[in-house]
Amino acid sequence: MSRHKIILACTMFFLSGCATDELKPDGVTADIPIQRVYNGEYNDVEMAIRAAMKKYPVKEDNLDAGIFDTDFIRGEKMFRPPASHEKLESGIRYHIQIHTIKGKVEGKPATRVIVKKVIEKNRDFFADTEPLPSDGMEENIIFYRIQRELTIAKAVKRAAELPQPPVK
Repeated sequence: MSRHKIILACTMFFLSGCATDELKPDGVTADIPIQRVYNGEYNDVEMAIRAAMKKYPVKEDNLDAGIFDTDFIRGEKMFRPPASHEKLESGIRYHIQIHTIKGKVEGKPATRVIVKKVIEKNRDFFADTEPLPSDGMEENIIFYRIQRELTIAKAVKRAAELPQPPVK
């Protein structure tokens, strides 16, 4: 067998792994919220969170106190991973809690953002709700959106500070 065929066979072997429910994004453990630290002013991170969460139904928006909570999300409005063809189970709902903590890293302002997705399943009218673990994907997407909003705001601020050419 030629060297190229061996490399191709090894690559196909590694890429053809089975997908299981046990695989989770980095840093995700059941019932433990995911957190990230963003460098920059607290107000900038607060605005980025609001922009990242603008499509969610808001229950509580008090980021001055460090709390942002969505209303319950149900049915077709629930987040589903891309290319997921799973049928949504009835009785499942969730909400997302975001807590922010103002701080400093190496003497510079920073903000710790903690995101927790609380999923509940209600089997019937008489049964208590049963908590379900999150896969962590939506939480990581929220962190990505926050970082993207911070990057865009920083670029706009830099562009505004550049000297403008004279208008003719």
